[in-house]
Parts: sequence; structure tokens; C-alpha cells
Amino acid sequence: MRAVEVRKPCEIDELEITELPDPEPAAGELLVRVFATTVSERDIAQRRGEIIIAAGESAVLGREWAGEIAKVGEGVDGFSRGDRVFGICSRGACADYLAIDAKLAMIIPDTLSFDAAATIPESFFTAHELLVHRAQVSEGDQVAIVEDRFGVSAAAAQMVRELGAFSSTEGDSIFAEVDPRASAERLTREFAERWLPYFEDGRLTAFVDSVELFEDVRYAFERAESDECRGKVVLRL
Repeated sequence: MRAVEVRKPCEIDELEITELPDPEPAAGELLVRVFATTVSERDIAQRRGEIIIAAGESAVLGREWAGEIAKVGEGVDGFSRGDRVFGICSRGACADYLAIDAKLAMIIPDTLSFDAAATIPESFFTAHELLVHRAQVSEGDQVAIVEDRFGVSAAAAQMVRELGAFSSTEGDSIFAEVDPRASAERLTREFAERWLPYFEDGRLTAFVDSVELFEDVRYAFERAESDECRGKVVLRL
């Protein structure tokens, strides 16, 4: 399969597509044919050498993903080959195939494309964690939202509206980063139950800055790291 690996700091023009063996799903996992991933802040940090990859760990980029189930691992219920799914992982999604814990996968609503679905998890999971768990926002509250380049503020503004609160650019703010103690499995479950239906009826929308072909990974990083970027840069595989 094609993949983009970064094991040590590199310049954008040093990013390359390599060939790796296709993964196989273990028990409890899904093998996903990835059709879209994004350039996330963690990908940029990994390229810059700010994230250390331990020996034996995968160095494939890619945190958010959307695609189609190619194989269903032993013991997995609720998913079938051919289902359109999306979600988040620690890394590894910048590749043709991804083996992922089935508990981290969600069915893509018919109203969303692969490109749009891939942009949702990181920003909306972060906004959910901040608004629901940290700030415990309720109806009538006023929430200060600080603009960012990766879609968290846009996601938060929509969620604040649906919670019956009001958004503002003034006031005390909460640092926009998911609590590292927050479980990806918990966030996936809570998001799917509480917020995914809002994408089905259009109350929540994804924010796509641009869509680039996988072969143009260098340009995708240039765009994502530029001051002009607003939203997620998608890599289409």
C-alpha cells in the first residue's frame, strides 16, 4: 500500500510516498480502505520532530480518516464489508489501508462525503470535550471562542448554538486541546450518540479548507501550515 512515513524531522519538500505491506485486522479490528485523511496539527508536529516515534511504532502520518470497510476482524459486530466509516486514530491513516479498533469507527451519514467526514473527528471531538466536560456549557451561557486554523473554533461555535448558549470573542477562554486523559473510545461513543445525528439533518457542518490528491502531499502540508488555511486540508486517496 501507499503511505507517508515520517520517523525523523524533515522539510516539507522531503515528504515522500512509500510502499508498505498491507495491514491485516486483528480480532476486534476493522481493515479500512482509506479514501480521505487530513493534515492535522499532530501531523505537522511529527514532521517537525516535535513528536518522538519509538522504535517499533508506526511512523505513518494521519490521525483522521474516512473510508470503506475492506475486512471485518474476528469478534466484530455491527459492521459489514463495504460500510462507509470514519473516525480518529493515534497515527497511520495517511495510507491506503488502516487496521483500526472497531470501537473507534462510526458509520458515515449519507449526507456526508468521505472528504467531509474525514475533517470532523479531531475538531468536533475537541470541541465536545471542552464544552460538555470541561466547561459544562448549558442553555443561556456565553462562551468565549478563540479562532484557530484547524476547525475547533468553527466546530465549537456550532455546538454552542445547539446547546442553547451564545458564542463571543470576548471573555475567559479554555485552552483548545483535548484532555490527554480523554479516551478516544469514549469520545467516539459520545460523539456518535449525541452529535452525529446533527450532521444527518444539517444542523452541524464540516469545514474543509481544500482537498488535495494524495500525490500532492507536499502541497497539502504547505497549505495546512500557511496562515491562509482555515479549516482542514484533506488528502484524497
